[in-house]
Amino acid sequence: MVLTGAGTAFCSGGDVEVFVRNLTDVEHRRRSLRGARKLVDEILDFPLPVVAG
Repeated sequence: MVLTGAGTAFCSGGDVEVFVRNLTDVEHRRRSLRGARKLVDEILDFPLPVVAG
């Protein structure tokens, strides 16, 4: 699978507002980390090579 960016939805950086919220809102931080972990696990478990470009 090749992941590419197009339009306004692709981002190579982070959302600063989310970073700030994660500092003060523990539950939001937990949800964010769970979602990130799920994404990484899905990519690692994917049966084909994954390339981001």
